[in-house]
Amino acid sequence: MLKDNIVLELKNIKFHNDILEDINVIVKKNHFIVIIGPNGGGKSTLLKIIGGLYKIHSGVRLQQPGIKFGYIPQSIYLNKYLPITVLDFLKTTTSKKEFSQKVSQIVERTYIGNLLTQSIHRISGGEMQLVLLARCLIQDYNVLLMDEPFSNLDVYHKQKVHNILEMVRKQLTIVMTSHDLHLVLDQPNHVICLNKKIIVQGSPQKVIHSTGFKSLFGNNTYFYQNDHKNNS
Repeated sequence: MLKDNIVLELKNIKFHNDILEDINVIVKKNHFIVIIGPNGGGKSTLLKIIGGLYKIHSGVRLQQPGIKFGYIPQSIYLNKYLPITVLDFLKTTTSKKEFSQKVSQIVERTYIGNLLTQSIHRISGGEMQLVLLARCLIQDYNVLLMDEPFSNLDVYHKQKVHNILEMVRKQLTIVMTSHDLHLVLDQPNHVICLNKKIIVQGSPQKVIHSTGFKSLFGNNTYFYQNDHKNNS
């Protein structure tokens, strides 16, 4: 049985023979976790195992009852012949009554007020990331899973996504994968350095000073801390 402050625990997880092995992870309530590692190291697979989207081959996955997971993939396919506005897309998330109670505040928090009447097919990749975040927040998920959310975003939209995550991080658990090593120092409580198995995990400072991290990314990796927390 899990403690109240633990959302989920993975014990000795193995996925296929060569994708993930010996995975042990504890996801705590309202923590911000970033999974980093090289391409092909299993980051997206681990994220989907945490969310229960993939069936594990061995090991144990324990989850608190009643937990709702929201998942934002690297890309999303929408039928280009389906005429749908951003507002229509958001309305598919919940009941009409619930939607009307939540939409105004969430639209403001996610910077998408000017997008609502636009076709979902005509917005940019950065704008789509904001819309997907809004869609998840409307549904009151306990855990938000994000696969490379900053990939291919311009600086403006990266800043907006940062701001949104900073606003909501005390209300829900966030787990994301990222190639952006600067995120290791910027927002998370916990960092998992992964290359088919966990090389090192723990606080950001513990991870970046570990020999395992340096073996993957080099001794001369340079970090700066983003000042987005002070920006609007």
